[in-house]
Amino acid sequence: MATRGDRNRDEGIASRIRPKQVVFGIVVVIIAVFALVNTETVNVDFVVADADAALIVVILVSAVLGALVGWLAPRLRRDD
Repeated sequence: MATRGDRNRDEGIASRIRPKQVVFGIVVVIIAVFALVNTETVNVDFVVADADAALIVVILVSAVLGALVGWLAPRLRRDD
C-alpha cells in the first residue's frame, strides 16, 4: 500500500515535467526516427565544393544547427 510520502513523491515528479519538455522530447523522437529511416548516401553541394554524406548525418547536423540557431537568436538580439 502506498503511503502518503510515496504519493507526494510521485506527484512531485509529474508536476516538474513541463509541456515544453514534452514537446521537445516528441520532436527529438520524430527527428531520430526520420533520420534512422533515411540512411542512404547523398551528394551535398556547398558553395565552393561538394561531398557525399550519409543522409542520416545531414539530417542530424541540420537539426542540431537549427536548434542552436533557434536557441542563440533570442539571446544575441539587442534591445535598442
